[in-house]
Amino acid sequence: MNFKKVLFSKWTRWIVSLSLLTLLLFITDISLLLENIALAKLHWLTAAVFFTLFLTAFGAVKWWFLMPRSRTGPMSFVRVNFISNFVGMFIPGIVGIEAARIAGITRSSKDLAATVASVLVDRLFGLFSLGLVVAIGGVTAREIVPPLVTLGCATLLVAILAGTFLLMSHTFRRLLERLLPEKIFSQLNKLFECLDLYRNRKHLLAGSLLLSVTFQLLRVGLVVMLCKSLGIAVALTYLLIVVPVALFVQMLPISVFGIGIRESAMITLLAVAGVSTESAFALSILLMAVQIISVLPGGIWMAMGQRLNIPEQP
Repeated sequence: MNFKKVLFSKWTRWIVSLSLLTLLLFITDISLLLENIALAKLHWLTAAVFFTLFLTAFGAVKWWFLMPRSRTGPMSFVRVNFISNFVGMFIPGIVGIEAARIAGITRSSKDLAATVASVLVDRLFGLFSLGLVVAIGGVTAREIVPPLVTLGCATLLVAILAGTFLLMSHTFRRLLERLLPEKIFSQLNKLFECLDLYRNRKHLLAGSLLLSVTFQLLRVGLVVMLCKSLGIAVALTYLLIVVPVALFVQMLPISVFGIGIRESAMITLLAVAGVSTESAFALSILLMAVQIISVLPGGIWMAMGQRLNIPEQP
């Protein structure tokens, strides 16, 4: 039996999501949970929905920024980003989303190598910026998090900055080539080759990293809106930790659309700030709701006949 295939099968994802959801419902006052959702302020919810749509468009422009020589305009990136996010609802993790993004832009740009490189660098910077925001939150939210967590976040911040430098260092790469097994290094070298396409475009990389950090901060802003809707009072500095962690675990290919995993993370982390299980659960449900609404334009585009087929390369 292929353990990896079983671990990431759709049945395993459903079991994980339903098991965690059942456990959370068991420890939750369901009537209070429903009351929290029913009393959510509609104007903040409406603002959150439109802000989520803006975030999807912003994410597309952030990606387009990495392809300055592309003949494809930014609106094509926006369209593809919406469609790929819609496709990603039905495929676990980020693999399906990235495959759809590559297919959609390659169809119009006819440059598969540049598209793959831009997607990989965009994802790499996305992970870097997630870690960076968490590190900043851990350092600044000292009144909430334990000192050990603050120290760990400060260490993470230094590690991210050092890692960014090392990834572009040929000396570091040669060291890895000597230390790592050939099979592992060959896979890692594909990432290095993508980064090398931007070696002489340091201003482009710096701008892209800045856009990635801005994107993560805007996602925190989305959760602030939802907190306002539910009347949840949490320090902004602590949300810099909660939101990136919850969104990261949501991307892991071990559940259905992050259901159960996301809620567990939100409830656990917000409990440290004194937020009740019911309020944190309601926040997670509303976050999932606006995320689902935000991908619907992608479904509409697909229904209108927009396709993401990769063209044959000459």
